[in-house]
Amino acid sequence: MDSRLMQISKEDLTKLEQAVVLLESPTLTAQITNLLGKVVKIDLLPNYIQGKIVGIAEQALDTIFNVASSTMEDKQKASSPLLHKLAAAATGGAGGFFGMTAILVEMPISITIMMRSILDIAREEGFSLRSYETRMECIKVFGLGSNLSQDDDESESGYFLSRVALDRITQSLSKTAMEIAAKDIGVKQFATTNIPSQIIEPVSKAMIKLIQAVAQRFGIVLTEEAAAKLVPGLGAVTGSMLNTMFVDYYQDMAKGHFMVKKLEQKYSEELIKTEYQRIYKQQKYQNK
Repeated sequence: MDSRLMQISKEDLTKLEQAVVLLESPTLTAQITNLLGKVVKIDLLPNYIQGKIVGIAEQALDTIFNVASSTMEDKQKASSPLLHKLAAAATGGAGGFFGMTAILVEMPISITIMMRSILDIAREEGFSLRSYETRMECIKVFGLGSNLSQDDDESESGYFLSRVALDRITQSLSKTAMEIAAKDIGVKQFATTNIPSQIIEPVSKAMIKLIQAVAQRFGIVLTEEAAAKLVPGLGAVTGSMLNTMFVDYYQDMAKGHFMVKKLEQKYSEELIKTEYQRIYKQQKYQNK
């Protein structure tokens, strides 16, 4: 047996294989296209509406973490994915029925439901809801794979392509914050509601850059959803289906992402990435 594989338990290798399946599923854009075919034409939406949607995504990502987590107990427990899907379907149906004005009002609510579901999954995997690092990783979930197409380099997993791009945005600033925290406070994690004054600036800069980058990616997908909800005769039904699809997709992204992050904590980022890529290529070859 390969000596590298002996470093990871059989149980954890199974978890990593599950994570690869979740994270390398077709992008949400591809799923929407498969569901509705050529019906959706994003370019029919006015430019100011598309810009408004990106703005809504950015504003929502900046505020919803605290809103979504404020009523959640910071204690590891099983997640409730079905409950969040039902809530998202209800809000999506209302938005699709009443048109663009309602869609723009409904979007922040739907994003909050999705964030709450992502937090629920992070908590199930043992991540603290009060941690700055958890907040960063939850926001990243909204940007995983959303900008990738079938033309991207298939030798590299879509998950790591998008994750590396997001990690680079905040790596230096968040590293500075963590070094200050570890040196001056003696901890590796700190609460989002009690950030020490020494690291407010680097934390804020890292968060702003991350939110802006994710909002651009996530906004594209939200724009496609809005266009689909406006298809004559399909509005309410499409709205419910798409919101359910959205939550299901980001639940998969969150589950896979936090499974990988947990394994990286247990072993190392380098080892887990190497094994992830091996499993990814193996699964891709088997599916051909």
